[in-house]
Amino acid sequence: PALPRMIAEIGGRMRFLDMSERFKRNKAEGGPNVYIVGDGHPTAAAHAIIADEIARYIKREKLM
Repeated sequence: PALPRMIAEIGGRMRFLDMSERFKRNKAEGGPNVYIVGDGHPTAAAHAIIADEIARYIKREKLM
């Protein structure tokens, strides 16, 4: 409950893209690991997936 409230407070007009479902689908499909083992930061593969989802979002929302 605290996290959504915090996001609402600091987010204002920002848009957030939840990658959790896309990352789950990547794993289910046998895709590359999206997190650096022992570190938790996104891998290069994760950044490619994120970029693809951002591009899809921009097209879907007609932001460009």
